[in-house]
Amino acid sequence: MISRTSEKILGYVLLAAGPVVSLFITPFTSVDPVNQSKMMLLVPCALVIFSIFLVNYRVLIKAGNLVFLVLCILFISQLLLILFFSGAPFNQQFYGTFGRNTGFLTYASLTVIAVGACYVASLKFLEKVSLGLITTGLISAIYCLLQTFNMDPVKWNNPYNSIVGFLGNPNFASSFLAITAISSFAYILRTKLDLRIRISAVLYISLALFLIVRSNSQQGLLVFGAGSALVFLLFLIGTPKFSKKPIILLYSGFSLFIGLIVISATLNQGPLASVIYKLSVRQRGFYWDSAISMMQSHPIFGVGLDSYGDWYLATRSTDAAFYTPLTTSNAAHNVFLELGATGGIPLFVINISLVLVTAWSAIKYLRRQKNFDWAYAGLLGAWVGYQSQALISINQIGLVIWGWLLMGLLVGIEFRTREFSPNLITKHGNSGGFGRNVAKEKGGDLTKVLASSVVGLTLALIVVIPVFLADANFRNGLGSKDANRFIEVIQAKPIDNSRMVQGAQVLARSNLIPQANFIVDMVIADNPRFYNAWELKLQLAAPNSEEALKAKEVLNRLNPKVPVK
Repeated sequence: MISRTSEKILGYVLLAAGPVVSLFITPFTSVDPVNQSKMMLLVPCALVIFSIFLVNYRVLIKAGNLVFLVLCILFISQLLLILFFSGAPFNQQFYGTFGRNTGFLTYASLTVIAVGACYVASLKFLEKVSLGLITTGLISAIYCLLQTFNMDPVKWNNPYNSIVGFLGNPNFASSFLAITAISSFAYILRTKLDLRIRISAVLYISLALFLIVRSNSQQGLLVFGAGSALVFLLFLIGTPKFSKKPIILLYSGFSLFIGLIVISATLNQGPLASVIYKLSVRQRGFYWDSAISMMQSHPIFGVGLDSYGDWYLATRSTDAAFYTPLTTSNAAHNVFLELGATGGIPLFVINISLVLVTAWSAIKYLRRQKNFDWAYAGLLGAWVGYQSQALISINQIGLVIWGWLLMGLLVGIEFRTREFSPNLITKHGNSGGFGRNVAKEKGGDLTKVLASSVVGLTLALIVVIPVFLADANFRNGLGSKDANRFIEVIQAKPIDNSRMVQGAQVLARSNLIPQANFIVDMVIADNPRFYNAWELKLQLAAPNSEEALKAKEVLNRLNPKVPVK
């Protein structure tokens, strides 16, 4: 049985993890101010949780959903197999590629957070997480509002538009605002809510939708539509005067009809096609087709964690090469296919199984729950919104942490409330995080848990801080006039091939050709499929030289449908 100290620390870490990871950026110190900084906070949160698991390891099997736990263990096990047997560069897989950082560390950390959430799930805890999500959304919305009026103190290198929030991209910002607005919509439907608070929530949703429209990213509207439609359905079912069968069937049929029209429009079909369809949808189809090709050619371990970009040009279709010959991508723009392409069919199946287990847990819980619970409905709607985003976009750490956190909570709350009758499952029921599994405090529990947490935190910092420091030093080195010092910075551990190629380009522009060649050769030795490195190699080589001919040969193998002439 778990101690109260363990339960409290787990709860505090999980409550803080979502907001701090979503909001933390380092724009004044890093080349990548968004993704690496978020990973730097995500990993310590996960290792503190894991260290608490080690102290209370007996609880894992006895006090939780065994199917969910086994799937999470299998997920991490497959990640480890991919890390060592896929053949992709170790550092790239371990830390993730530059600008994404969705490698082994990130996915293993997300899995641990999901398991931790499963073990602390309670109805009161769900309310706290819901309020935390809404608050995080409000902070993000205020920042986006500053951006849309050109009042942002950060001078972003932003090729999109002014709204990127704390996530570095308008698509991610719009999806996150939509997810928080879904939770706020459920909050509005809460009974016995002060009118001023209800009006404030309506104003926030209006602000979020305004910013989503301003972002020019339609996926935020699609996410909000999917999640809020589910929330309102749960409200109708859980409210006696609206829970009549004709009302439920009419609303469900109407929602399904609208959903089919929207889906058809995204495929350039139906009456709304001219409004919704964009060429970016066609491009996503190219990315998905390429991901499926990678899964077919590398079914067991995939092409390597966060290594989609190394294989896209080689696996893209003829249509993709014809319509967008210069377009490349380091992500499949579909999280499920991305995991299949980079992790093989086993990871693809395990990930879908986790989603299905979560959905089935929600169905079982809702069968027992007779009344509308705003916190549960809001988080379920937010999770459905995240899954909608995952079907058409990329995993971003500040966004995906909520998907995995909510997954663990939805599975955990169903398991925690099984032995309670429906009449007892209210906001006051099962108030403890672990409920029946919380043990009385023992003398050495506090010391043991704190010591384990400190060890986990220390280990996490040892792993992630070098990444942050290498990136920060590279940013400072870009303004240095000392070539030797700059070369040291480029090669800082852990090695990042994107940083090294960028550094080699700077050296080449400074006419330091031998030094640039030295760096490029290091990158090619580590990752022979790094297209940008071979491009630079060709530029550095003398025309028609042996090195130039070799570079052309490799480039044409990596990008066979658009060969170099």
